[in-house]
Amino acid sequence: MDVTWWGHSTVGIQDAGTRLLTDPVLGMRVAHLRRRAGARPVAQAAQVDAAVVSHLHADHLDIPSLRLLPPAVPILVPRGAAALLRHRHPALAERCVEMVPGDQTRIPAPDGGGGLDVLAVPARHDGSRGPWSRHRGPALGFVITGTATAWFAGDTALHDAMADLAPLGIDLALVPVGGWGPSLGPGHIDPAGAVEAVRRVIPAGQPVPAMAVPIHYGTLWPIGFDRVRPDRFHEPGREFARLADAAQVPAEVRVPAHGVAVTVPGGTRAGTAPAGTGQGGVSPVASADKD
Repeated sequence: MDVTWWGHSTVGIQDAGTRLLTDPVLGMRVAHLRRRAGARPVAQAAQVDAAVVSHLHADHLDIPSLRLLPPAVPILVPRGAAALLRHRHPALAERCVEMVPGDQTRIPAPDGGGGLDVLAVPARHDGSRGPWSRHRGPALGFVITGTATAWFAGDTALHDAMADLAPLGIDLALVPVGGWGPSLGPGHIDPAGAVEAVRRVIPAGQPVPAMAVPIHYGTLWPIGFDRVRPDRFHEPGREFARLADAAQVPAEVRVPAHGVAVTVPGGTRAGTAPAGTGQGGVSPVASADKD
């Protein structure tokens, strides 16, 4: 499994002949936020076989970025996201596979072999589009299994259900360690919280060495705030690495620069589908919810 951090919560995952992108933000600006570090992701970053979106906030569900994906690519989203997209871009809504925690689906490899199993798991975070929006859905994380198993946490506070992921044999934790501003509101974890999250999902004594990569920091920042708490922009990844080392978490911490790939060794459950309710494929299903 090769993973490339493109900034914020956008990670490219390539495994088992399949390419997947998390929370695609591929431009230089989202509303009042601009990309302060890392070049704009290369065009190839959008050339994927599927995308997952953890929740409806604009820095995670970025419609201009979703429009850059190939036209037939399924987009795995929280239930309720299709209603939002139907108002803005109906063609995107038709490609949505709506999920709630426990749902799973399979992303087949383009060549017919391999593929990825994707399980939606709980996250503790505000699931609305924004304070003035009627659109909402459950905040999600995703467990992605190919030759290795990755946990993409999305945006989340610590919660007890993280420990339920340990039996899945997480080989890689993509864990948020910061945010897009000088302070963190509810529903987030800082570097110390991220260390605890890794301890919950990757138990000590796991037979295959695991890895943890910090995300959701050091990319987007409010316009005009360049000199406000720059430590909260630059330092969360390195702080997470220091704290994880001190706590002796059972995972190797890698802190990649923007656009740099990291290779994750294959796990003991290579190709094994995680348990869940299942959706039987990736046929896009637009929500029938009225919002």
